Amino acid sequence: MRFLKVAATAAALFLLVQSAWAKTDTVRMIDFAFVPASITVNPGDTVVWKSTQQCCIMHTSTRSTGPMTWNASVPLNSTFNLQFNQQGTFSYVCTPHQGIGMTGSVTVVSKVPSLGWLGLAFLLSSLAAATLWILENRRKTAL
Repeated sequence: MRFLKVAATAAALFLLVQSAWAKTDTVRMIDFAFVPASITVNPGDTVVWKSTQQCCIMHTSTRSTGPMTWNASVPLNSTFNLQFNQQGTFSYVCTPHQGIGMTGSVTVVSKVPSLGWLGLAFLLSSLAAATLWILENRRKTAL
């Protein structure tokens, strides 16, 4: 039973470390286009829309239907941030320029665990600690 507690604690810490690796992706609003128009992210990642057009055009990032909606005005040289936690594809538009094709989408895919070096070291050290703890407790009960 104690081993299960140690294993559950190690797994919880591993998931906490994984969630800390969320990243930020940028979509630029250049003239009358989102660049890139489509972006793929993992759950927990943040998308930043940045208005970098050449003139004084006001853009928006707007999604008015579906499970996740937003409506943000993004003036020249400003940004709008949104974190994506739900899987799916979320299409959005620039409301004033939708008619001339200023559309985009964010696809949130299932996060496949990727240990990386830090995660692998953490996992191996957790398993080693759990093994040592079990061996020590078995030695004490055998005496």
